[in-house]
Amino acid sequence: MYSTGHGIQSSLKWGSQVFRTFVVWAKNWLVIIIPSLLFLANLVIAVFAMISYVVLDSANATIWNSVDWLNAFIALTLCTNTICTGLISFRIIQVYRRVAWMNSTRSQSGREGLRIVSVIVESGE
Repeated sequence: MYSTGHGIQSSLKWGSQVFRTFVVWAKNWLVIIIPSLLFLANLVIAVFAMISYVVLDSANATIWNSVDWLNAFIALTLCTNTICTGLISFRIIQVYRRVAWMNSTRSQSGREGLRIVSVIVESGE
């Protein structure tokens, strides 16, 4: 039961992260094609992983024994997280650079620190 809940919770989290990427990129559909495909693949792998845990208890486990669904789930989760966080961070830095000229009173080191903190806070990770 724990693995089922974890699979559903993780799938919802990555779905919300893909949506957050979509919103940060001003609802540009082209940007979220790859994250969306990774999210759907992650969802399918999570379902297969849940099925495999049920089938492993039965005597007729065929393909479910040969595939390590958990490693596939973790790899897709890592890819989805890395791509979405990278896209969000890139967009935040891009916007920050556009408006950085407005904040000319701070020192250069203050800007770098502010940029690092804002990327971490605004990316949601």
